[in-house]
Amino acid sequence: MGEELLHQVALCLTPGIGVRTIRKLISYCGSASEVFRANVHQLSKIPGMGPKTISAIHQQTGIKEAQQEIDGARKLNIRLIFYNHPQYPQRLSKLDDAPLLLYGKGDFQFSDRPTLGIVGTRNLTSYGLAIIEDFLSAWKAFDPVIISGLAYGVDIAVHRSAIQEGLTTVGVLGNSLDILYPPVHSGTAKRMLKNGGLLSELRLGTKPDSFQFPKRNRIIAGLSDALVIIEARESGGALITADFARKFGRMVYAVPGPVNSLSSKGCLKLIRQGAAEMLCRPQELTDQMKWSAKSPRKAVDISSEHPPQIAEIIEVMQEKPQGMHIDEISWKTQLPINRTGSLLLDMEFEGLVKCLPGKKFSLIHK
Repeated sequence: MGEELLHQVALCLTPGIGVRTIRKLISYCGSASEVFRANVHQLSKIPGMGPKTISAIHQQTGIKEAQQEIDGARKLNIRLIFYNHPQYPQRLSKLDDAPLLLYGKGDFQFSDRPTLGIVGTRNLTSYGLAIIEDFLSAWKAFDPVIISGLAYGVDIAVHRSAIQEGLTTVGVLGNSLDILYPPVHSGTAKRMLKNGGLLSELRLGTKPDSFQFPKRNRIIAGLSDALVIIEARESGGALITADFARKFGRMVYAVPGPVNSLSSKGCLKLIRQGAAEMLCRPQELTDQMKWSAKSPRKAVDISSEHPPQIAEIIEVMQEKPQGMHIDEISWKTQLPINRTGSLLLDMEFEGLVKCLPGKKFSLIHK
């Protein structure tokens, strides 16, 4: 398998060879290794294989880079999963534009369980957070895998709520797995690896540029049996994800919100255009998707020294040991300001933080 993986990665890194060409080559030759063993005459018989493509394969320009990529991934405990590997997510493998190669950390063997993508705005409100917590609590009985993008706002709140409910949750990144973005979510990402994981299709060293995020959105849509939009602006990533979901034949749901809220305009637009089903109660989705309640799984041990939300506050406050303003703590943890204040008060009573002048708090190191 080592040689085959090397050749699979090398094909992906060979200049001038696209996804469809690689699929065709493997279909005709039987494996990536056989592609590189094939001679000019054998390759020229494959429809669409011109001299440039054949020359690129024979020069084996991608082999050295592929070995470096594999070695780098192994050092970071990142798995490389080619599209014909048994561990490649089945829902993705059926799509025409599925990534040839996935980079993964964690567990992705969930083909026998329902999957639910949940995305939305970075400008999460207390209304949106309440919806996330209430809906995930109601869906817990059906044991779905919760998929989102680890971004600020709705995404990170979804992952954290899923962890709190003991649900499997998967984060799809718009950058490579060796660069965790945003860094402030690294604590949540580590906890996700205990019951779920992280996925990307991007080579090691790929930074989070804006043009990468639509690729990430299509993977979220492709992995999901249904997609739920909870608070979205009138344009942006959540609506792009909804477009992909409809293209893939997935159910799309949007939660309505206050008509005067910018964070509701995207959901209301989808509902008004008939591009999404209006979702007001969590059981509307489970009834329509015909989910059946599962026997409770043994809860995954996500316990740490502190409850999840307090652990998140501690994590972000470590960035500024000299003290951090309550507004900054609220923004970086994506917790409502009143909830942040309440938790900080609890932490002060427990001797974890010290209140400073100007609504700042600092950690007390024991």
